[in-house]
Parts: sequence; C-alpha cells; structure tokens
Amino acid sequence: MNRNRIGVNTSPYWMIVLALLFVGCELGPPVDDPAAVVQSGDSLDNATAQCKSDAPVCVEGCGLNPTDIAAHCKDGRWVCDGGVPADNCGEFAGACDPLGGCGYGYSCVKSMSHPIPSYSGICRKGIVPRNEAMETCSQAGTLSATEFLQAKTELTGQIVKFTGVVDVDFKCSQNGCAMDQCCNTCVGNFVVDMQDPVDPNISTAVTIRTETLACKGTNCEIACGPLTVGETYLFWGFLDSCLGQSNCTLLYMGSCLY
Repeated sequence: MNRNRIGVNTSPYWMIVLALLFVGCELGPPVDDPAAVVQSGDSLDNATAQCKSDAPVCVEGCGLNPTDIAAHCKDGRWVCDGGVPADNCGEFAGACDPLGGCGYGYSCVKSMSHPIPSYSGICRKGIVPRNEAMETCSQAGTLSATEFLQAKTELTGQIVKFTGVVDVDFKCSQNGCAMDQCCNTCVGNFVVDMQDPVDPNISTAVTIRTETLACKGTNCEIACGPLTVGETYLFWGFLDSCLGQSNCTLLYMGSCLY
C-alpha cells in the first residue's frame, strides 16, 4: 500500500538547506549592536568592543589620584561605578600648593585673578610642564613673535615666554559729569601686541592678567602697576586662552625689564 506522508524531505539537498537555516538563527543580531548583546545574554563587561573609545581613568573625585575602580563597558558607554571618569572632570579643581600637587590630570598654576583668587595656585586640568630655567630672566625658552603667532593654539594651556612692549587697554564708565569732569572710573589691563615682523598686519593682542588690577583711576588720572607702560619686558606665564587671531590671555607669572 502506498501512503502519502507529509514531513521533512530527508534527501541530502534538503538536509543541507535546513542546516544552513538553523545556523543562521544561532548567529543572532550583529555584535556591534549593544542591545543585541543584552538579548543574547552575553555580558557587556566582557564585550569591550562595544565601546568605541579607550577605557577612561576612574577617580573617586576630580582632583584626586586614580583608585582601584576600573571602567567597564555598559550599553556602549564606559562606566566608573563608585567613581567618575577623569575626562569628565571640570577645568579647575580648586586652590593648591605648588609643592603638594593637584592629583591626577591637574597641574598647579599660580594665579590670583583667574578663575578664582589663590595666593598659592590653582589646580588646572592638563599636564603643564615646569622648567625652572624658563621661569627666570634668562633667554631659555623665549619665543620670537613669529614663533608665538604660529604656535599659540598648540601652546594654549602651557607656560610660555616672550618679549614685548607694555600697553594698556582702558575701559571707563560713561557717567555724565557736571562740575566734576573727572567723575568717570577707569580700569585697564596690560596688553602686549605681538606683531609678525614680516607682515605687521598679522598680530595678536596678549592681555597680561596680573595678580591685582593692572590700572585704575579716573578719566583724568590713572595709575598702573607693577609694570611700566611703554617699557619692553621679558614675560613668562600660563597661556590661558586664545580667541582666533585677535586676542590671547596670559596669566602673569613673572617678568624682567628687557
């Protein structure tokens, strides 16, 4: 008796087709999808390929040294359980003593006017190389105007040294004066104009931020110190920022008449 059976064709050809189908199901979603790893039951802690960047350094708090906290990959991002990624810490971490240091990722830089007052120094994010020979009246490490203009972007956040003539950028109140023609208050910052010796049209005004207000007085009389306007100085300090081609700010550390 012939019987018609409904079932799986057991010929070698169909066996191969079925095997390929089952293998495809076992592969699951692509491994570069973090959600896929969760669905498959794999541990993301072991699937560090899901995080596209290198693992960060974990610290208990910004300005502190690294601990035994290890970063692990979760949902495609690095996580520091019990701490914070040092890369996420703020630009400043409070006052410091140059001899005591600032912890991981910060350097102690002297400043009283920016960003917070400190007689000793401020912990600034980044590695700031210190060179005792450079922080003196010697010519060691002195940049020419051309070198400064060409490298100022790369040198931002570092200690630099250059020469320049001191000028002042004044700002005065605009009060209407009656009998007293000197009623307006004026303040000012020291400024050095760094000009390219080949092309004078290429220049950058470097504001020199000193520990105290550089100049103050009225619209009739103003006093400045400790620098003398019109004199040439050899400066060294922390290059705090540069805004395009027009302006840079130097946190004053020291100077000598040149």
